Amino acid sequence: MPYEYTCISVFLSVAVLIRAAFAVSLQCNTNGDYQIIPKRDCKGFYICNWGSPVEMPPCPAGTRFSATVKACVHEGSDLDDCIPDSEVTTTGPLSVEERCDMFGGIIDHPTECQAYYNCSVRYQDVPRLLEQHMVECPYPKLFNADSEQCEHFENVTCGSRQEFKDACDYRLNKCVAAHCIPCNVRLGNCVGKPDGPSPHEAKLWSPYYVVCYKERAVEHNTCPPDAGGRTQIFHPVLNQCVSE
Repeated sequence: MPYEYTCISVFLSVAVLIRAAFAVSLQCNTNGDYQIIPKRDCKGFYICNWGSPVEMPPCPAGTRFSATVKACVHEGSDLDDCIPDSEVTTTGPLSVEERCDMFGGIIDHPTECQAYYNCSVRYQDVPRLLEQHMVECPYPKLFNADSEQCEHFENVTCGSRQEFKDACDYRLNKCVAAHCIPCNVRLGNCVGKPDGPSPHEAKLWSPYYVVCYKERAVEHNTCPPDAGGRTQIFHPVLNQCVSE
């Protein structure tokens, strides 16, 4: 028997329960079907039994797991169809849904630095302005593709992904309903402004102002009353709170 098929005999009792057209998915289903889920590094696989994943022994040295034949095969052979997760990109032939089905895990958004895809997130009703599996970091955080986490924007290198500085460029801050208060009224904009207190452009000559840091509105503040208890407003020229 050729080496490529030795793993099939080992797991024959499981393989016969799997339909030939079965689509490998990230999560075990709960309908009682067995599933084989390839590992993202191509070095082995999991078997699902009634919704619970069980990690199987890794493939021998010099082999990788094939999702097609569902066995460990010689690396580089004609049967070696596994693509390590680090080599797959969303700009390649695989869609996000296909990547989630095959590998699961976290996928960085190809063009936006504040967004990413989490294959374990599946919306019954996809939120407006998002996509299936898409998650957005809270402003002003960005998604770090190395750590696969939302982090402080100073700690993230976006590369070719667009880095939004205005909170209103974040998808979840945009209006999706008819009676929504416009984002530029709710949130200040610091793009092109120096660090420190700055007027809220939609609320000039009011107590409201923003604090800018590296062109991000990192704080939204209100001027406190003065020593005499009188209301103060933020002066858009002096960039400070003054008594009315």
